[in-house]
Amino acid sequence: MSFKRSIRDWWILVLAALIGAGVGWIIFHYRTPVYQAVGVLSVGIDFTRTGSLTDIEEDQVLGIAGDVLASPAVISSVLQKAEVEQIPLDEETFWKFASTDRRQNQWVLTIRHTDARTAAVLAELWTREGYAQLMTAIAHAENASHLQRYLDSLESCLQRATVFGPVSGYCDLENLEGLLEELSDTGKKAAEEKISSQGILPGTTVLLASLPEMPDQPIVFRRGELMLVGSLAGFLLGVLVLATGWTDRFYSHRLS
Repeated sequence: MSFKRSIRDWWILVLAALIGAGVGWIIFHYRTPVYQAVGVLSVGIDFTRTGSLTDIEEDQVLGIAGDVLASPAVISSVLQKAEVEQIPLDEETFWKFASTDRRQNQWVLTIRHTDARTAAVLAELWTREGYAQLMTAIAHAENASHLQRYLDSLESCLQRATVFGPVSGYCDLENLEGLLEELSDTGKKAAEEKISSQGILPGTTVLLASLPEMPDQPIVFRRGELMLVGSLAGFLLGVLVLATGWTDRFYSHRLS
């Protein structure tokens, strides 16, 4: 295709691109509408409790919170409650509609569905359940921290009794059996609480920043992408038309 021909027939390329963009716009508007509902949870860190953390450690704290929100326990509870709302679905289907997105210290829980009510109900159930289970995990983390401090004091108590001999109070070698039993019980409880915390650190905070609302309009998701793809496809089709020499034959036919 010569440069001269391209200059002469530029309008064909423009027209083809516009037609392609129009086709993309039509395809978008004839697609099934998709509604979006969004819940937001803010995760914080009490540095007076945790001490100074590196950026990587802060990311880990926020990442663990996201893991809890997407955990099978949370999703299973959401699905059970959704069934009560006449929205039966399994976990695999749920994740076709659901997504999590971290924005700085916030976790955004998004549901996109062809039914506005379904999107709103699922998003609210997920946001509330995620918040509840994060709060529960934080409580377990706090309990684990308290038990660990108590365990440390018991170990220190036992060490003093062993090194310095008989002392007054509970840290007495005569009470050794009870002390060892208390150490064992406290250690087990601390381990159980740590498991139940799901990796959440004591000093983590969570705030229910916003609950999902019922969407009244479908999202304009991918309209621009479809129009751009259509425009490029139309432009390439125009280039192909010019490359085949169709316009030369058209002009020759008119001149004859």
